[in-house]
Amino acid sequence: MSNFTNYNNNNNNNFYGNQNYGFQPYETKNKKGVLFILSIVFFALGFLISCLNTFVNHLRNTRLNLPNTMSFSLGLIFGSIVIIAILFLLGTKVFKKNGVLFAFSIIFFLGSLGSTVTTVKAIGDEARANRAGEEKLISVCNSIANEQDISGENYEKSQYGELTPILNIIRDYGTKCTAFKNDINNNISSIGLETMLNPNSLGDVEKIKSSKKKLEDTVKIYDDYETKYNDLVTNLDTSVSNTELPKEFKTSFLDGFRKSQLENSKDMKEFFKVEKDVFSKINSLMDFLLASQGKYVVKNNEILFYADADLDKYNGFIKDINNLAQKEAEIQNRIAKSKSQKLDDLNNLK
Repeated sequence: MSNFTNYNNNNNNNFYGNQNYGFQPYETKNKKGVLFILSIVFFALGFLISCLNTFVNHLRNTRLNLPNTMSFSLGLIFGSIVIIAILFLLGTKVFKKNGVLFAFSIIFFLGSLGSTVTTVKAIGDEARANRAGEEKLISVCNSIANEQDISGENYEKSQYGELTPILNIIRDYGTKCTAFKNDINNNISSIGLETMLNPNSLGDVEKIKSSKKKLEDTVKIYDDYETKYNDLVTNLDTSVSNTELPKEFKTSFLDGFRKSQLENSKDMKEFFKVEKDVFSKINSLMDFLLASQGKYVVKNNEILFYADADLDKYNGFIKDINNLAQKEAEIQNRIAKSKSQKLDDLNNLK
């Protein structure tokens, strides 16, 4: 019996209990696996939200330029797949503790979400500002049509969005148009056509010569007005073309403006021509009267010619002047009617 070892008395009684085979309890391992999966999910969601944010900003910057947007989208999708795959490697190689990885993924997700919410809010603010800009543009056009003074108005981008530059351009254009029209009206008033054609004035040689000088100067002024008007229209077209505006708005605005100017330019050219024809015809009448001195007298505010032939010539001048004046009134009515129609169309956009 002495040859047998007494294992019962050995100090190493807990043979199996002291062995360590490296096994972890199932519950702990399962918990770490869930944290890792959740980390990857939040990383992926955060990155996808960031991609969405980037995509939306790209749309805002490119003004829905579809070819560029499609290529950008393909690049964004491919990049998303690559980076999400990298996240799996980060989860196993960089972050040794799943709790740290999970915390970082939550922070990343919340940051991406906050950035996207900020972008959405900015888009909403821009949309409201742009709508206010459209309404203000309609109001400014109405003010110009009604010859109201808008020269002191200021427009801020924070209030009127992307249409702010064109509001400033239209304000300057309207101010110049109003001044231009006032100059023409004042010039016509200063000529005093009615006084100039008064029989008592036509009976005085010095007054006739003075009237001729006024007419010659006025024709030169009208030539200058016509040049300024054409420059004003051209400068507006150029200014809008060179201004940073939403592409679709700029294209639509310029198409409408050019179509309108094409329709109005004929009336404006005809208006200037008729005005100068009136002055030219009155000037011819003055020449006739200067050459007819001694062949007529002024009595009781009437011109009396000694010869019927001279009277017929005089009446012919007066008839031509009246016909031109009637034509001028028709053109002005046509322009006014066109302006009224365009204002109605503009106000219907509200």
